[in-house]
Amino acid sequence: MLRFRRPLPALSALSNRAERPVGEPGGAVAAGASPLALLEDEALALRAQEGSQVAFGVLVSRHQGALRTWLRRIGPAPDLADDIAQETFLAAWRQLARWQGQGRFRSWLFAIAANKAADARRSAGRAAARDTSWQAERPQAFEPAGALDASIDVDRALATLPEPQRTVVALCFGAGFSHQEAADILGLPLGTVKSHAARGRDRMLAALTPPAVPETGPVRKCS
Repeated sequence: MLRFRRPLPALSALSNRAERPVGEPGGAVAAGASPLALLEDEALALRAQEGSQVAFGVLVSRHQGALRTWLRRIGPAPDLADDIAQETFLAAWRQLARWQGQGRFRSWLFAIAANKAADARRSAGRAAARDTSWQAERPQAFEPAGALDASIDVDRALATLPEPQRTVVALCFGAGFSHQEAADILGLPLGTVKSHAARGRDRMLAALTPPAVPETGPVRKCS
């Protein structure tokens, strides 16, 4: 197993070592950007396995935005997304020796994030179960009918989906992974992922579609 020459610094400092702005792999290097920005993820990961913090910093800069957006959408709470993302990158650095160069690095990274998010959901569920008794005794707030906005945004619609439909939809339609890649990330059969994606998409479309206004006939005047 590879042993890294130096411990991983704070994630913010590591990201700064990428010398942003970071270009897309295969594109032109922006002024002041690291030449490593031209490399594909897999080439950067191989350099990071050899102990290059700069190469790993490019990977952090390249993927942290999409990863955080995805984590905010799948829960357990949007405000935990940054913490889970940081834990994901730290775990990826420590586990780089396990990545054998087979498959996309991005899929491997999101698989780590999926496990971290699942752990956070289980922890949140246990905390919610402990609070159930006293929450049930609190007076319920009055919510008038029609308080919810008719035009539900995508994130709210996504939040209505059960797990694992929400995670699959966020991966396939939000993060741009294929059904096969999502299956690999989540460790689920391909057919199961396709089913979750189709059902989740249909439920989201239903949630995003405004209710039809019933037709009414002409109003008759009272004589």
